[in-house]
Amino acid sequence: MNESLSNEVLIFFDLDGSRVLDKRYLLELKEKESDDLEFLLQSAIDSGVKLYGCQMNVMFKQGLDCIDNVELAGVATFLDLAYEADAILSY
Repeated sequence: MNESLSNEVLIFFDLDGSRVLDKRYLLELKEKESDDLEFLLQSAIDSGVKLYGCQMNVMFKQGLDCIDNVELAGVATFLDLAYEADAILSY
């Protein structure tokens, strides 16, 4: 087995999915007594998972106000990362 294999996990949230990375959206959920998503996102970040939101956030009037440790990226970045990946899951 190759010892240099990386177990890096990257998650790219496309257009509508990027909304879950927005502080304002998470605040709305918290006001509805549902902060599980924020907990899950923070747990992922704390575990070393890298989260990317689609920079095409033109769908949101005020843009995205992402939680800490989230990067905005475009299709070119996604493709570069995907071409290097051992596995890709898409939903």
